[in-house]
Amino acid sequence: MIVSRYIAAGAAATAMLVALGCRPNNPPSPTPPAPSPTADAAVTSWVTVQGDVWIPAIDALGGHLVAASAAYQASSTAQVGAELAGAAALLQERASEASEEDRPQLEAAAAELQAASEALERGEPMTADRVDELLDAAWEANVSSVWAVADPTAWAPFVREPERLLELALARFEDGDPSGTSGLLRQAAAIVRIEAARGETVADQEELVGVRMDLREAASEVEGAEIQDVSRLETVAARAAHALARHHQLEAEHEFQVDSPATAAAALDTAVAYLERAYEWSGTPIEPKTEAVLAKARAAAEDSEVEGQPAVPDLEPELIAVGAEIDHLAAIVEPAWLRVATS
Repeated sequence: MIVSRYIAAGAAATAMLVALGCRPNNPPSPTPPAPSPTADAAVTSWVTVQGDVWIPAIDALGGHLVAASAAYQASSTAQVGAELAGAAALLQERASEASEEDRPQLEAAAAELQAASEALERGEPMTADRVDELLDAAWEANVSSVWAVADPTAWAPFVREPERLLELALARFEDGDPSGTSGLLRQAAAIVRIEAARGETVADQEELVGVRMDLREAASEVEGAEIQDVSRLETVAARAAHALARHHQLEAEHEFQVDSPATAAAALDTAVAYLERAYEWSGTPIEPKTEAVLAKARAAAEDSEVEGQPAVPDLEPELIAVGAEIDHLAAIVEPAWLRVATS
């Protein structure tokens, strides 16, 4: 369930969510291994479940899930049980601080994990498919109800991760590495899934859900050797970048309206970066007028980055101007993206 990221939460919940930005020590890499991360990777440990769903270890829960998968593959039943119990405790704690709408999903996932942990303690067997189901359900509850309302500070390290992953995916494809390409596309889809949960509007959420589906479909097509030309992937990447540009521009508008200029500035800068990527990957030349708008927006964002400083007078007009440029690019190339989505 995709929910608004502005559901009310108590002070204790807010403190916990900010802390989510801290990643645990990385457990052993699962099989199949994730593509080797680069030095600037925000997420360095992943696990695959259900065959094509990637879970990042971006918080303590993700760390437990990745470690549980690794322990299962190593036939360490006791460790699997311990990791599932740890994940259950985290979800139960978060359920106690969640909204009435989100609490049932968190409690159900926590109960399933705890029951599975106790079953393992009794010596009951557990199939790999069942482990996958448990990890998938736990992560979905975490994304939909925890990361959806997380403070922007907690999520800040990950906002450019889809861009990095898509850039690597395009390079891997041109290097003739379909396995690496598909893995990176699925990783990008996993991060976009979280961005969708954090969407400012229903339309924003739905657009990012569509991008996630595009990325996963493209990954399957790469695996099946159905994509022979990098231009097909560039179109998918361009659509993703454009949707993320709009997403972060809407976030910047919201943060500006609630008098958080530093957060608004960071989101605006991210929106500009993604819009530039959308132009690049769509093969659309950037017009001088657009270049000027983006340069001015970036400068305004830099002037507003210091926390506690009042918003500069220029920031609101630049938010509007960048939004118009996002619409302008959509008008030029959106028909091609729509064909990709429906093909």
